[in-house]
Amino acid sequence: MDIIKKAKFYDTDTQTEDIGLSLKMSSGNINQRIIYAADVLAITEGVQSYKSLFIQRYRWKLGMLQNLVKHGSLLLSNDEKAHIRMLTLYRLLWRCC
Repeated sequence: MDIIKKAKFYDTDTQTEDIGLSLKMSSGNINQRIIYAADVLAITEGVQSYKSLFIQRYRWKLGMLQNLVKHGSLLLSNDEKAHIRMLTLYRLLWRCC
């Protein structure tokens, strides 16, 4: 919770605030790193129609593009201490495609 407080919580100006929070936490402004945990179990409700699936996926893609614009300095910075460029690039491209 301390790390989330240091990141100043979620921003509400994008469709996918969780991605924005992850980017803020891994940006280098906070001395932490995000790692992959293969043993985590997440349960959610699935969408009930193709229309709902399309709307959900559209929102995710739009939100990722919004975060790419908002946090574009992560990719354009020359400061290696500010972020790990390849991890940021991987995360952004993986989520966009």
